Amino acid sequence: MSQTMYQMLSVSTGHISKATSEWLQAESAKNLDEPGGCVHAGSHGYGWFIYVHDGAEGEYDDLYPKDLVAVFEFAKSKGAEYINFDADGEEHNELPKFDWEVEAALADGKLAELRDRLDARENRNPTVEPIGDLPPEAHIRVRLDGTMELAD
Repeated sequence: MSQTMYQMLSVSTGHISKATSEWLQAESAKNLDEPGGCVHAGSHGYGWFIYVHDGAEGEYDDLYPKDLVAVFEFAKSKGAEYINFDADGEEHNELPKFDWEVEAALADGKLAELRDRLDARENRNPTVEPIGDLPPEAHIRVRLDGTMELAD
């Protein structure tokens, strides 16, 4: 009896946007035979197992969120056939990082409230770091003490 082994890449859920995580959750609940069922994914308590599609470059751009396509391409470049998105999964410097709290604040229109709360904290030599594909107003400053604030 032969055994088939697959390569799986561990990836932090912080490498996909909150919107993509919600999309993955909905897609993983669908049966692939259902209309719109297009992703081979299974949900687990802290993320998803997902098949790395090996279609031609650009073939899935209209089916999948762009941040997910970027992770597919990264996983393929590493020889992975599956991805384990996990809250405690490995962070990869080559992939963008997303801050779901900032995304939620943007979506809820609470960006000003978050900015005021962060502005109230002490400011120590900030540096500006972008968060994934979020607009510039969602960029943050990371202080030496590890706290963050939204950049102007």
